[in-house]
Amino acid sequence: MPARNTHQQLTHTSSPLSTLASSSRPLLAAQQLSFQLDTGEWLFKNINFSLADRFTGLVGRNGVGKSVLLSLLLGQRRPTEGHVIRHGQFASYSQQPSALLNSDVTIAEFLGISEKRAALSAINQGECEQHYFDILGEDWSLERDTQEVLKSLRIEPDLDAYCHSLSGGQIAKLQLHQCFHSDADLLLLDEPSNHLDEEGRQWLIEQCHHFSGQILVVTHDRHLLNQVDAVVQMTHLGIGYFKGNYDSYWVQSTLQTTALIKRSAAKKKLSSVRQQETE
Repeated sequence: MPARNTHQQLTHTSSPLSTLASSSRPLLAAQQLSFQLDTGEWLFKNINFSLADRFTGLVGRNGVGKSVLLSLLLGQRRPTEGHVIRHGQFASYSQQPSALLNSDVTIAEFLGISEKRAALSAINQGECEQHYFDILGEDWSLERDTQEVLKSLRIEPDLDAYCHSLSGGQIAKLQLHQCFHSDADLLLLDEPSNHLDEEGRQWLIEQCHHFSGQILVVTHDRHLLNQVDAVVQMTHLGIGYFKGNYDSYWVQSTLQTTALIKRSAAKKKLSSVRQQETE
């Protein structure tokens, strides 16, 4: 099925992440990326990084700018400074309420199969014009196949049903299904598990494992983060890279923080001793 929200996108790199660069050209990179709020405050400055791992989690405290960064990477916003480099096809999923909730779009229309359904209907009614066959191609079982997909997503297999009649979780799965079955080389997913129940979250993990391209996911879902190959941590100080899943990141991050605290305490103690010696 054709995917919505598909983008031609790039790669991201930063000094802490420079070791990520592979011999091949990354799909997504950011160079000296900065974003200033309307208040004049800098949300973040001089972010550099390139996406090298197959499945990467982006973490950070609320308000640090993760969703803004994602929108810059997708080209939905313009950075105040710096630029994003993109290669290949991108598809994205947003945590924001779907526009489908306030529209009269049917499931068939959202999935992009309305024209083929109309051609199939015309042929079944005896129409023999070649353009109907050209539109349909080899998709003679289109309706049955799509209904089976909907059943697997736990959605009533009514192709003419309006998307706004679906639950938040069903819409999320429908949109995510489009991403995973698109021709995208890279998926950028913003809190994809927010509207999913336990079964839906397990389905999401399976889809992430089966997807052949790269994935960058922003999420607070620790179970999902424990499936990733690397974690990128975003703080007010910049970007940090940690190889491994969330549990591995937490251990590495804790060790780094402890080392910094000890180093800071040692410097303060040394400064105090030197000050006493000069008194």
